[in-house]
Amino acid sequence: METLSPFAFVTLVTLISGAGGTGLGGFIGALFKSESNRTISLLLAFAGGVMTAMVCFDLLAEAEEAASQIAEHGVVLVIFAVALGVAVVYLLNHLIDRKTRKEVSHTADEHHPETHDDIDELVHADHLNMHKRHNDSRLSLFVAGVVMACAIALHNIPEGMTIGASFAVSDNLMWGTGMIMAVLIGLHNIPEGMAVAVPLISGGTGRVKATLLTAACGLPTVLGAWLGF
Repeated sequence: METLSPFAFVTLVTLISGAGGTGLGGFIGALFKSESNRTISLLLAFAGGVMTAMVCFDLLAEAEEAASQIAEHGVVLVIFAVALGVAVVYLLNHLIDRKTRKEVSHTADEHHPETHDDIDELVHADHLNMHKRHNDSRLSLFVAGVVMACAIALHNIPEGMTIGASFAVSDNLMWGTGMIMAVLIGLHNIPEGMAVAVPLISGGTGRVKATLLTAACGLPTVLGAWLGF
């Protein structure tokens, strides 16, 4: 590791975090053929808690310090950026919920949440699949898996940017913020890989091929890391 250049080191670590994390999730999905709510909940809770701590106590402080070097009131710039990010995610979530609610007609109750954020609906496409799974064709399940794979591959780019940017401001490549973020995002990618592999396998894709396709979803993380770094 020490003989690698910083750029090559970041590339290798991000490749393991992105493709390795989603690939491991795909492997687990291939073994069990269905999601384990207990496992997914534990992984999401652990990764989410530590990532929240990292953002609040480390990344935001570093962002404010960097912003202060280019603006008089750096903290205002950081607050604006965070608020903008939250607003964009909220808007996209609202639009997707509204679109998919038309496809699945039901009354919101404890079994059918108003928004599609239940643990059994890791991605919004699952909301429709949950209602059609017993009558749907294998082709439709395969298409749903491909759609999930594309969506996860796309959203892995900003995740990679987070890793790359963390490495860029880290004093120690091996033990700094970048490595911690890579590990946490890798854990975060495991349940996402499961969400991709399960419908692919249910749609007729072989387990080995589904696992490889799932791992490929993590490759865009490397592109994001290059941009962030």
